[in-house]
Amino acid sequence: MILEDVVVSKTLSDREIKAGITAALQIAPEHIAVVSEIPSDKLHNDLLVMCQKLPLSGDFPLQISIYVRDQSLETIDVADAMERFCQATDSSVLISDDDGNPYSRILINKFNQRKKVFLDPESLDELNRFVVKPNL
Repeated sequence: MILEDVVVSKTLSDREIKAGITAALQIAPEHIAVVSEIPSDKLHNDLLVMCQKLPLSGDFPLQISIYVRDQSLETIDVADAMERFCQATDSSVLISDDDGNPYSRILINKFNQRKKVFLDPESLDELNRFVVKPNL
C-alpha cells in the first residue's frame, strides 16, 4: 500500500533517504529499500518499506513514493512522520492536504512548522514542476 507521495526540497542520496525514512517511521534501516524503479521480482520478506525515488525539477527536485508492507505502518500520522524526515534530512517536504485541490499541499519543514501552500498550476501541469506560489 502506498503511504504517501512526498516531494522534497532538495536532492537526497539513497543513504539520506533511508536515514530520513528510518527517522520518520521509526524502523530499522535494514527494513527499508530505496529504488528508482519498482522491482519486478519478489521482495525480501524482511522489507517493510520501499521508497521509489523520482527526480524532478523546480523548487522540489525529488519525489519519494513510500510503500509500506506492514499494516502497523499504515496508521501512522503522516505529517508527524514527515516532520521527523525533515529533521533527519535537513529538508522541507510537500505532502497532500487531502482536500481534493490538486494545487494545494501542506509544506512541512525541519522546524516542525506546517503551512498550507498553493502550487503554480502552469508549472505543475505543463512542466511537472512543483513551484510554490508566493503569498499575496
